[in-house]
Amino acid sequence: MSAAGPSPRPTPIADRIRLPLALVLLAGGAWLLGSNLRPAPIVIRWETGSEQDVAGFNLWRSEPAAETAEPAGAAPAGEGRTDDDAAGDGTTGDTDGARLLNAELIPAQGSAQTGAAYAYTDAAVVPGRVYVYQIEELSGDGQATRLPERVEAQAEGAALHYRLEGLALLAIGLLLARQALSRSPGPTPRP
Repeated sequence: MSAAGPSPRPTPIADRIRLPLALVLLAGGAWLLGSNLRPAPIVIRWETGSEQDVAGFNLWRSEPAAETAEPAGAAPAGEGRTDDDAAGDGTTGDTDGARLLNAELIPAQGSAQTGAAYAYTDAAVVPGRVYVYQIEELSGDGQATRLPERVEAQAEGAALHYRLEGLALLAIGLLLARQALSRSPGPTPRP
């Protein structure tokens, strides 16, 4: 023992890593919460049996509430398209409220003897909302024909377990930070 008093005890390792660990947990929890709140995209897949004189495809999306029965004398599907951007989202619309999703024609990959498989990812969706998709085929001479089949899909939100894990990490991180800050010694008084 010296005249100045007992030497200070070394800080246990748990006390030295508590605050950095708390910061890592807080950052991880925030990341899990923030990055997983985006909705999962909807992927539309289709296959063709053959593609004789097909230049490519367009994909149209509407919402069930926007769909209405065609009045007598209305333009057939595939006609009545406008080139305006009424939604202000870079897409063009037509008379039945559908929006063209692809900015460029999806080029045909098949031939007169073989078809091909296609996929389009629609990331601009709102969780819980139902969308209706319809494919339009463009021939080599530019004739557009909307196929009669329509597909409905509902956009899913982020998985609940990611949100719960994020909240748990945030809670543990806050608890550890509080403990670390309450155990840290204050300023050492000068003699």
